[in-house]
Amino acid sequence: MNTSITQADRTALQQMLQVEPVLTGISQAQSTLNLKEKELLHAGPPIIDKQAMAKPILHSAMAAVLFEGWADTPEEAQQLVLSDQITLTPAQNYGVAVPLADVLSPNMFILHVQDKQNPDLIAYSSINGGDGPVTRVGIFNQDVVDRLHYIYGPIATTIASLLENSQPELLPIAEKAILKGDDLHGRTANASALLFDALVENYNQESPELLFIQNSAAFFLNVWMAASLCTLLAGAGVKNSSAIIRMGSNGVEFGIQIAALPDVWFTASAQAPFIPDATTELRARALGAIGDSAVVDALGYGAMLNQYAPETAKRLRSAAEQSQQSLPTGLLSEPHPAYSHLPDFRTGLTARQVIQQKTTPVVSLGVLDSQGEKGRLDGGFFFAPLTPFQAALEALVEV
Repeated sequence: MNTSITQADRTALQQMLQVEPVLTGISQAQSTLNLKEKELLHAGPPIIDKQAMAKPILHSAMAAVLFEGWADTPEEAQQLVLSDQITLTPAQNYGVAVPLADVLSPNMFILHVQDKQNPDLIAYSSINGGDGPVTRVGIFNQDVVDRLHYIYGPIATTIASLLENSQPELLPIAEKAILKGDDLHGRTANASALLFDALVENYNQESPELLFIQNSAAFFLNVWMAASLCTLLAGAGVKNSSAIIRMGSNGVEFGIQIAALPDVWFTASAQAPFIPDATTELRARALGAIGDSAVVDALGYGAMLNQYAPETAKRLRSAAEQSQQSLPTGLLSEPHPAYSHLPDFRTGLTARQVIQQKTTPVVSLGVLDSQGEKGRLDGGFFFAPLTPFQAALEALVEV
């Protein structure tokens, strides 16, 4: 443990380090979360002005409305989303993490990740939809709606069957995947393969859905987002602690929450992730940072794991040089007791450390088309602004 941190932060971080996340189940969102009527969950902090919401989230919300049968046409769906009849809520407020522009609705299914030692500590995620016409990239057409029915129909049923036979512990999978070069955010192919192998170990059926899951290189990402959020939330409620327990973006604003103030979002404008070697035209179309997958980097993975992910590190260095940004060093200082083969891995993000070092975390993010037409443009790196961390620390002092 880093002896320079406060006792409150040490307590929160120690609680996080004790979490052993396990993929335990799947359920309909409404039955588990008790959502309000016509409530949709999105990434990042609250959307203050529907008229100014990121177009990719608008598109995903429209697809969700058609999936639910709340409207019959795209025009009706858009009108409904922008009306007072639809409630838009940050997914992390419900303990759910959703990627990029994904939107979760009541009849969709969520994956459950629980702490092995404390099953009451639980977080959720949506199901990764594979490649192609998916809501997380923010495009809108009938194929996207059809994919939702497939993911939250046959794919969800198959996952439920798999979880009846196996409930994989996730830290051993994460460690093995990191040793193979994954960063557990932008690069998850090895982790997805390991998770699939664990799920099918005692499963003897074959189906197109099983093949779909096997071929989804990012299948692990959603699961790991839930595991990351579950871990962070273990620190919630520790008085005077500035440990980060939630972090994400909605395409317009980036936000964090800290352990001592677990219901307050501290926000700043979300700049677009920086794409190394991108053209001026490409950068001009890039949407501001979006997605709850920032919780992964908040724990020390993704862009923060560059010492074990050489391909990620190489691209990150290029992004830092071209954007004239500094890379955080020493921002995370706590070794993880579960990673015996990763002696240099560090976790434990606190607002105090951010302000003391005057450096912020970097997040590995997919970069979406701000117009919602081209989907994912590329992968990039979001250098978080200092403002929310400063505001969180100031609010903590005032309590």
